[in-house]
Amino acid sequence: QTRMDPDQVENAFKLLSDRIQSMSMIHERLYQSDNVATILLGEYIEDLASRLQSAYIPENAEVELDIETESIQIGLNQAIPLGLALNEILTNSFKHALPQQPVLKLQIRVKCEDPGDICLQISDNGPGLPMNYNTKSTSLGTHLVNILIKEQLHGSVDLKSDQGTVYKIKFPREFV
Repeated sequence: QTRMDPDQVENAFKLLSDRIQSMSMIHERLYQSDNVATILLGEYIEDLASRLQSAYIPENAEVELDIETESIQIGLNQAIPLGLALNEILTNSFKHALPQQPVLKLQIRVKCEDPGDICLQISDNGPGLPMNYNTKSTSLGTHLVNILIKEQLHGSVDLKSDQGTVYKIKFPREFV
């Protein structure tokens, strides 16, 4: 029987709460939209990044959040797994990159490529991943990102760690 200390329990509930909130933000956007089948991806990403920043970053910390997106609408079937994956990636940047840098620089780029692939790049200027980091087995969050993008969105995830962490995600867009 494994015992967790109170900080571990609190952290586990916080991560679970963040995942639930990322899904609820998608539903909220759908209900506010003229088309209840789709959401604007860029607006959702901006809202999610802002919410996670206020949850994880102290008020006195400096963060440069640079988000550049094309106007892309995606449906609920893609929004939920992508939102959960982004929640994991952004949470990791906010939790691990800032303590190492005086200013956290987080950059998110979203664009459509022919023939309809959606491409995202999320990068930070943190310390990068540890030398012995194994993307296949190290953390639940990384494992969850891989499952969501590869299995649910039928896409690819490329993770690099050179002067920060860079995620490149690509998946075929479902037209709704």
